[in-house]
Amino acid sequence: MSLFDRAVALFDAGEQAQALAVVQALLLEDRENAAAWVLAGRVLIAQTKPERALASVRQALALLPDLAQAWDVLSEARLALGEMAAAERALSRALSLDGPTFSRMDVCLRIAHDCGRPAADVIRHFAAAHEAMTQAAALPMDELLRRQPSYAALRPVVTPAQHMLLRTLFSPNHHTAAEFQNWLDAVDIKDLESGSYRLYPFLYRRLVEVAPNHPLISFIKGNYRKTFYRNNLLLHRVSRQITEMKGQGIDVLILKGAALVESITRDIGLRPMADVDLLVRKENVPAALAILGGGHAPVEGRILEHICRHRHGHTLADDYGFETDLHWSLNSTANMLDIDLESFWRASEPGFLFGVEVRFLSATDQLFHLCVHGVQWNPEPPVRWIADAMAMLREPGIAIEWERLIDVAAHMQCALLLRCALLYLIEEFEAPIPAGVLERLERVPITPLEWHLFLFQMTVPGERASYEAVTSVARDLLLRWRYRIPDCRVVLRLQADGLDPRFSDWCKRHGVDWMIHGPRFRLPKPATRDAHFQAPSTLDDSSGFGPWYGQAKEGSSDGELFKASVINLEDDALIIDARIGYTLPITKSALLAVASVPWKAMQPG
Repeated sequence: MSLFDRAVALFDAGEQAQALAVVQALLLEDRENAAAWVLAGRVLIAQTKPERALASVRQALALLPDLAQAWDVLSEARLALGEMAAAERALSRALSLDGPTFSRMDVCLRIAHDCGRPAADVIRHFAAAHEAMTQAAALPMDELLRRQPSYAALRPVVTPAQHMLLRTLFSPNHHTAAEFQNWLDAVDIKDLESGSYRLYPFLYRRLVEVAPNHPLISFIKGNYRKTFYRNNLLLHRVSRQITEMKGQGIDVLILKGAALVESITRDIGLRPMADVDLLVRKENVPAALAILGGGHAPVEGRILEHICRHRHGHTLADDYGFETDLHWSLNSTANMLDIDLESFWRASEPGFLFGVEVRFLSATDQLFHLCVHGVQWNPEPPVRWIADAMAMLREPGIAIEWERLIDVAAHMQCALLLRCALLYLIEEFEAPIPAGVLERLERVPITPLEWHLFLFQMTVPGERASYEAVTSVARDLLLRWRYRIPDCRVVLRLQADGLDPRFSDWCKRHGVDWMIHGPRFRLPKPATRDAHFQAPSTLDDSSGFGPWYGQAKEGSSDGELFKASVINLEDDALIIDARIGYTLPITKSALLAVASVPWKAMQPG
């Protein structure tokens, strides 16, 4: 590693003093290195030494007058010294040389805030160049993982008992009996958590292969038969609705469990299903919802617009409790980014669901969807994705197109999730994944949004999230919505456990409101009477946030909050929850209380 790369790595790791020492050593060897002078300026600004940063960046500009990064550092140094006009001139020069970037937008917002200009004008200006800024900020995955080894170490959440059960399912035959006994000794089979319970049909098929006379096989077979019976009922009911959709010219693509049992394993009892997941094109959503609604009040108008804009699917239940998930995008990220799914439709394969002609994702795309959906953190670890993926990889005649898998992950901005899933399958279950797949996957460029969302997707929502990660995701979502809905009021929802005084300044600079959400805090009851939002410009409490606090009223849930928001036809604002990469429209009558409460009055609940 060169001295320059070492200095960059130290600076990225927050080791400013060491980074400065290394870059100074480099400049002793080569005083004509303009990039080193720029890096020295960046480190000095981080150390709040803007005067020395000015001297450093002048050396860089003397060597290369058109070095855009040097003008960036000059603008930041001038801004730190309070020289707004000079900072603006330097920023304009950087923009003219190299176009808009996220860091230049931040400097522009700081200048606008200090000069009393509207933040919304700046946001709208940069929103038009958002895609170009995103691509410019993307870095190869392997480089990012070297910078943040903690990200590289993230793995799916699987309990020790679940791991034992999975080892029973996928260990070599001569080890299965011992693995099964180890699992039996560790659990109460009549009181299993749902993740393991849903693996019983897989366990039954495994024991039939290696221990057909085991004394518990009849007990486990009962679960398999129950799954077989319920899945038949569910698929039969859904097949009639699909027939009606096809009669109206609606193409239907089957996802997840139903696709797995019908097109891969061809065993309806193997995989418990709470619902059937269907994908239709977005233009067919209104007609599909009307059919699946079964005569109930149709979802239409602004309500339908809200649902399609902010969600990737909608769950409907019939009078008997059988559920269907209607999707128009594969996941929330794809819907948020408006990712085109036509490649999935083109690669899909024809098949039949209870005698009705449908389409299934190709085996490659099914593996991708199973992995990136299942690997994410969930209150109840959905470990059946591991069984699903291993069943696919071991099924004779199933050919995975590995290059397409990598291309799809890059296209869907889910390469980090896919890498995490595949690496886990290789490490724990020796999955038959060719050598070199992970290496090629790690060369995929990763955008800042995917990078920070990956951390949130893989960790418990209640865990403290860094200021940098939250604001990076919030900035991306804000730019996207300012481009789509220029005048929409925006509220940033913050987790109570991860508060940082810098959030208040960030909200002021970006012209957004904020609210605090979290179960550990409760509002005093009188404070829930008057619900309203307070703009950040009036937040002057010494806490850094001021005396305003918001959360759902007692007895309500996030689901009820969403329901309340979409049944009203006028948007007052848009909530951005960066912690989960989520947007939510709200209205005056939504179940949301934001009240005047002194910060010191908020007590842990």
